[in-house]
Amino acid sequence: MLVALPAYLARKGKPDTPEELALHDTILHEQNDLKKNTLKLFKAGKERVVTLRGRIKIDSASGILAAATAGLGIANVTTVMSAQERGNGSLIQVLPDYELEPLKAYAIFPSGPRPSAKVRTLVAHLSAVLGD
Repeated sequence: MLVALPAYLARKGKPDTPEELALHDTILHEQNDLKKNTLKLFKAGKERVVTLRGRIKIDSASGILAAATAGLGIANVTTVMSAQERGNGSLIQVLPDYELEPLKAYAIFPSGPRPSAKVRTLVAHLSAVLGD
């Protein structure tokens, strides 16, 4: 989800389309697999690809969240990590009608015997919470 500090949006304007993101400062993840700072957004099954103007690149999720709450630009964060800030109004969602490309997560098990019950329970929980 894309989020920003309300004061940032008051200063720079709130983007109404993905293309308007190119006019904004964005907070990029240093290790993300963004190809040439592009972001894919989807609405009604149609894909839009936008080239972002990164103001800053940060290599940690907590750093990206801190930069967004400091008003440095628009950030791509997870719903879980930004729940408190969105709940108290310090961050608001940008382009809520658009979906971002889903992140992929994998559970990798060592070869050999079946994973322990604890590991299976954790993977089942994460699969249920995050989706298959």
